[in-house]
Amino acid sequence: MNAVTQCLENDVLFLEQEQNVIKMPFILSKYIKEHAKVSGALKRKERDLESFFSKRYKYYKEDYDDMVLKDREVGLYVKNEEEYQKLQSEVDELTVDKEEIERCISTLKDFQWLHRAKIDYEKLYSIRGDES
Repeated sequence: MNAVTQCLENDVLFLEQEQNVIKMPFILSKYIKEHAKVSGALKRKERDLESFFSKRYKYYKEDYDDMVLKDREVGLYVKNEEEYQKLQSEVDELTVDKEEIERCISTLKDFQWLHRAKIDYEKLYSIRGDES
């Protein structure tokens, strides 16, 4: 299980207790900050990956050998390099983390609306109960 998912489950269990619902904005802000951090790291890794690809592409096109390589072949050469695969793996991991955090934020927002609806229902029920 992903660490973010485990953290979300703990936070939801915490928020299910009526007295803790008031802390919802703080918990939501924790995930929003984490999302910003992961998004920044993802952008940096994507730039690193593009930079690496460009440098290696230039190497294979100009300095590699006397034979002329087609663009598709150069792309295959670069993508098979260990460094490129390592960077791509890091980008993939950060992408998964970012998507997981986005799902957590969405879940917490849904949870917040659920509690608002519950409070509105209780207000309505208490007003109707007083009239009878």
